[in-house]
Amino acid sequence: MKKISLNEVIKAVDGEFSGDSAAYINQLFYDSRDVVKNNKNSLFVAIPGNEVNGHKFVISAFENGAKFALVDHKPNNIKDTSRLIFVEDTVQAFGKLAKYYKSKFDLKTIGITGSVGKTLTKEFIANVLSQELNTYRNQGNFNSLVGLPYALQELKDEHEIAVIELATNHFGEIAWLTDIIKPDISIITNIEEVHTEFLENLRGVYREKIDIFKNAKEDAIKIFDGDEFLFQDLKKKENYLSFGLKEDNDYIISEIKLENDNYSFYLNNEKYQIFNDFEPNVFNATPAIIIGKLHNINSQQIQAGLNIEPGLDLRIDKKYNDEKNWEIIADCYNANPKAMKASLEYLKQVGYEHTIAILGDMLELGEKEVEKHKEIGEFIKTLDLDRLITVGDLARYFKGDEHYNSVEEILAEKDEFKFPQNSAILLKGSRFIELEKLMERLID
Repeated sequence: MKKISLNEVIKAVDGEFSGDSAAYINQLFYDSRDVVKNNKNSLFVAIPGNEVNGHKFVISAFENGAKFALVDHKPNNIKDTSRLIFVEDTVQAFGKLAKYYKSKFDLKTIGITGSVGKTLTKEFIANVLSQELNTYRNQGNFNSLVGLPYALQELKDEHEIAVIELATNHFGEIAWLTDIIKPDISIITNIEEVHTEFLENLRGVYREKIDIFKNAKEDAIKIFDGDEFLFQDLKKKENYLSFGLKEDNDYIISEIKLENDNYSFYLNNEKYQIFNDFEPNVFNATPAIIIGKLHNINSQQIQAGLNIEPGLDLRIDKKYNDEKNWEIIADCYNANPKAMKASLEYLKQVGYEHTIAILGDMLELGEKEVEKHKEIGEFIKTLDLDRLITVGDLARYFKGDEHYNSVEEILAEKDEFKFPQNSAILLKGSRFIELEKLMERLID
């Protein structure tokens, strides 16, 4: 992180500070355990939470080496307030500081959101742009109200372009995050019924996601899924570009085929190929091709970017048990009805004699959660799986062969899994279920 003075910080966050405002910071933290002891100029941001309140850890952050802390009240165990910057809301202040810090860099910005596949879309775009440009991307799941401000401190003067993923599960978050980054290009990968516990329904998801267009720069280019019925009125508008299978899109996807374990396809009559055999990645890769074309990157370089495997854990993450000839497909970073169906369809196409699914709950679906799980249960009946194991409160509605309340219950009962040789085994569920804990036992 570039050095910024306390004066700059105080002004950016509308804070109050009684200490040495001539000092500076060059590192941000919101987990007191991550404070770097040999860095004497770090700022700890005390984030409130339902289970853990960062204000309780201010003293720990100071002991670990933090120089200052951003707080919304004086913690009980702090006597000297000269190292505290007081604000009304530390989450909002963190965002304001990130917005100010990003403004110090002269670089083009691409913002991405969507219901499914946005992380892979970000990776495809960054890998394509990196063929020609020094490209920043926010890593991992640092895409939220707290994660994004933390991630933006990694911006450097040598970066020429930024590719930034934005996530939400409550109304107003995309508007806030978009205002922080002010994209030159905004992308909505798709709209699906996810996080409907908080976003109500499909139109609620649309209402939230569309803010990446509304809050972008005035002349920003907006790229969207032109097959989505909610977006039809955006087609052919100035600065709006659509992609999809329909012939009225600006970028038309056609002739999707599996060739030598990789999907190939045409985009406006130009052939491309993705790095794996998971068909939804064709649609995740398409915005990267469009972005590449907009930045005068040639087709060969675009293809080189698409060939790079992102290496994202728990997203069609394959492991093998060679002794038993098992392929374990861990796709349990998150789950929603569309992603669940796509993963199950993929399980059936991988070419093993036996197909086994270990499925967990799909969370944050609101009042329709039982209905959506029952729908997946009916879909599973059409697949002729050899075995279905379900885990969690809601997954019981999939009507599996065995049901467990938790992963811990499975691990306590099973010393080993007695699946047949030549099996493909899918782990799919919401992150909270922690199906990845089964990986070690399946591989050994």
